Amino acid sequence: MHTRAQEAVARAARAMTQGSMLTMTEGFAADRNGLLESLASMLNADSADLTLTRATAHGLGLLAGGLDWREGDNVVGAWMEFPTNLYPWMALSDRGVELRRASPEEGRIGVAQVMELVDDRTRVVALSLVQFWNGYRADVAAIGAACRERGVILAVDAMQAVGAVRIDVRRANVDLLAAGSMKWLLGTWGIGFCWLHPQLTERLRPVLVGMGSVADPFGDVMDPELEWAPGARRFQESAASWLDIAAFRAGVELLADFGHDAVEERVVGLTTRLGKALEADGHEIVAPWPRPPEESSGLIAFRTPGVDPERNVELALDSGLFIRAYGDMNRVSPHFYNTEDELDRLVEVLRPDKASS
Repeated sequence: MHTRAQEAVARAARAMTQGSMLTMTEGFAADRNGLLESLASMLNADSADLTLTRATAHGLGLLAGGLDWREGDNVVGAWMEFPTNLYPWMALSDRGVELRRASPEEGRIGVAQVMELVDDRTRVVALSLVQFWNGYRADVAAIGAACRERGVILAVDAMQAVGAVRIDVRRANVDLLAAGSMKWLLGTWGIGFCWLHPQLTERLRPVLVGMGSVADPFGDVMDPELEWAPGARRFQESAASWLDIAAFRAGVELLADFGHDAVEERVVGLTTRLGKALEADGHEIVAPWPRPPEESSGLIAFRTPGVDPERNVELALDSGLFIRAYGDMNRVSPHFYNTEDELDRLVEVLRPDKASS
């Protein structure tokens, strides 16, 4: 957590400790509305189409739980998707809904692989904007355009994308986009957001319903009426944690201060530099590689011949650097605040002749 988020959490905690219900309500609303406006600006969205969630899975679950599924329907996803974007669709099997998975070709999931699995019973295509295992950024605008021609909903897991690379929801042809705050958005565990196309909002039945779901939550509580809140707010059945909102807002505003375009340029530049250096040192960069900027992200994955990925993790940790091991590969995720010197140090400590010794 960066220091601005830490300070924001402390500020909210002080307000909750020292304030009255009136001042706390005002402070909470200011942070929540400020967060939604900042997210909307980042995504070129209307804040009315955003709702706060607990995580990416919560956002995807709004669709998985709220659509009027019929036995025989199907969802098209992909092999090697992160489980967050598989479990909600797998769980529909007891309602007779089939999950089909497209296979990556040289690390890519494109229009052809997706649409060959789409038929007249396909209700949803569910993909990640950036694949967690190799960093490939999909052309969701092209996939979304093909889905709209067939009347299919495109749901996008943006956990490994938003905050590192840009996405304009007005141009991307997506119907739902969900992410959590704890990675590239510099927030905390336990909070995220979901953007829904207004037409999709009207099609979904809210999965959970509470006072946050209705147009006037503090109306006649002795004789309440169920009138849905306008826009995506109806999916936020209760108040999210103020402490998490404060940290999340601080992270998004920090990225905005740096500049979202500048963040993407920096992140893609760092991963490209790292990939070239690792390849030159004898590591195998996981496909697709080399990749153009529009396919690039904040993730680069590689294999070291003859070296266990967990050994690479240990070597990096010994030098104060943090990488991941997935299967037979390692993944590195530099953000805009990382330095070229840090990347060069990582390449040095992971030299295959050192790792195998």
